Amino acid sequence: GHTRPWGKRDVGWQQRNARRRGDLHLDRVRVLCRPAADDGDAAPAQLLINAALEEGADHGTEADQPFAGHGLQPQLGRAGQPVLSRRIRRLEQAVGNPLFERSSRSVALTRAGRQLRDQAGKALLTLDNAVRAAGKTARRDTAPLRIGFITAGESILRSLLDRCRTHLRCEVQLFQLSSAQQVDQLRSGALDIGLLRPPASCGNLHIVVLGREGVVCAMPQGHRLAGAAELRLEAVAGERLIRFGPVIGTLFQRRIDQELRRRRIAVIGGGSAQDTYSIQVQVASAAGIALLPAYVALTPWPGVTYAAIADLPEFIPLAAATRANETRRMVLRAAEMVVAGSR
Repeated sequence: GHTRPWGKRDVGWQQRNARRRGDLHLDRVRVLCRPAADDGDAAPAQLLINAALEEGADHGTEADQPFAGHGLQPQLGRAGQPVLSRRIRRLEQAVGNPLFERSSRSVALTRAGRQLRDQAGKALLTLDNAVRAAGKTARRDTAPLRIGFITAGESILRSLLDRCRTHLRCEVQLFQLSSAQQVDQLRSGALDIGLLRPPASCGNLHIVVLGREGVVCAMPQGHRLAGAAELRLEAVAGERLIRFGPVIGTLFQRRIDQELRRRRIAVIGGGSAQDTYSIQVQVASAAGIALLPAYVALTPWPGVTYAAIADLPEFIPLAAATRANETRRMVLRAAEMVVAGSR
């Protein structure tokens, strides 16, 4: 047949029928103690005390309920009267005093029962909040570890992935992004760790420099300088030089231009590009030469040869970045692994 939803009219109907059967108390407990939709994760301690206090459910309005508004909402409506009675006896034995005053027509809390209700309710609410907060922390710690990287960080990334699989046992999501993109996504919370060129201003980021690399000259095959393992910077004088365009978060091109001016080495403008891939494509097409971070020589571009600039120091930093206020254990451990793996 048709099943009506639970409501006040249903409770009244249950009460009338319970009076006729003479078992008002048990049926009233069952009606009042239907678990709420969001009560499925109540703490075991709260369930224990609720089981005992359920016998104190009123026979009238909500205002008469001895435990209403004290964090001790009834949870065990499915329990039968013998189960409730046994739990009440155990609780009263533990307290050392009766918790209920019973008569043929009513049930009321004793002074000890009211004290237990008031103090235990607050304590259990605090416990519930702590359990839920710990659960949220555990879920955050099992979320994927999101790592951004530039090409220069690939060698560190390989060792980090091995360590994450062995020690953290977490899923790792990788994103190849420019340093500027990583800075933005770290600050917005879209990334957890970045392997990047450190920005001019750290802001709310924690930056650890992992190492520094030198500079190589990238030349098309057949160029007059091709074939040398090392060059001095003045060897590029008079050449068409392809530069990095304006890139937020890196000081590389500015440092190269400063060195060229300081040594009074004149070059010809040969265009610009925003990343090393695009620059190497232009070099391979004989549009000019380029001065690039040394890591590009580890994976040579077809049609391009490389020579180290011997008289420039290793000044190009590679850094690991996290948010300065990061507290998640998994992220902090992974960041420590990045630093350890770079040494």
